[in-house]
Amino acid sequence: AASAEALPMGSECTAGELDCRLFELYDEYGLALRIGLLCLGVQLACTALFKALPAGGSFDTTRFPVFLAHQVVALPLMILLTYMGCAAYYSPAADSQLADAAGAHGRSTYPVAAGRDISLVILGMQLFWDLPVTLHAEMYDAVNLAHHVGMAISAALSLSPYVQYWVPFFGGLIEASSIPLVLADVFHPKRYQDFAEATAGRSKANFLLRVTFLLAYLLVRCVWFPATVAFGVGPDLLSELRGAEDAAAALSPALALLLILPLTFLQLHWGRLLVRQAMKALAPPPDDKPAYDQLDDQHVL
Repeated sequence: AASAEALPMGSECTAGELDCRLFELYDEYGLALRIGLLCLGVQLACTALFKALPAGGSFDTTRFPVFLAHQVVALPLMILLTYMGCAAYYSPAADSQLADAAGAHGRSTYPVAAGRDISLVILGMQLFWDLPVTLHAEMYDAVNLAHHVGMAISAALSLSPYVQYWVPFFGGLIEASSIPLVLADVFHPKRYQDFAEATAGRSKANFLLRVTFLLAYLLVRCVWFPATVAFGVGPDLLSELRGAEDAAAALSPALALLLILPLTFLQLHWGRLLVRQAMKALAPPPDDKPAYDQLDDQHVL
């Protein structure tokens, strides 16, 4: 993880002023750069591989090479963020405990190393991988793009530092619901449903996977997420906003609220779509329509 200090204690930069500044920037944001370039590299390599594999069959990788490469990157990344978030949330370090003990101001403004590290991972993956890939014709979705932009801005804001206490939850723990989504998206009817439904075993596994995603999403993103906004970070930000002595002091809590509220409504919007699709899938089909209608995919990474 990147250190908050520019150089190790007791050392001095003997290079030129510009070189010293570059060293400082890398020391501060190097984790974001490494994660971002790693994600981009794997994306490009896997895209080339999936394009080069023989075409044909029910799992023809040449149909969606960019998407499949995106999922290859996303799965370990979501597992990593979930682990980092859960570790910090359930076993808070001393700096997190100190921020919590200081009340709303501490939770909003105190530096928390775990929150900073997660923010760097998110910023790097968004700037170098997720945002550029989302602009590709195979992946483009306007709502998804807006979500990624909001995540990148939120991660950048937290590095000021701001609300780093809350980052392990909003940037890490909630990605637990994205782990089954990464796999479920692959077998969406628009992509590789035929492969998933080719045998009874695969069909059952696909059904269980989609149900797992639905339940995880509704619990984590439609209940836990808005509850934490309503009773946790929301009151903290309002307290900071009310206590601001001038416009400059009010800028950070106001911007944070402008980011977290739309993101919260977006989670609920996606949850509504998922429930609607689930009800449609369980309803008796009309005679002129297929009997099985899978849950629609929702881009919530």
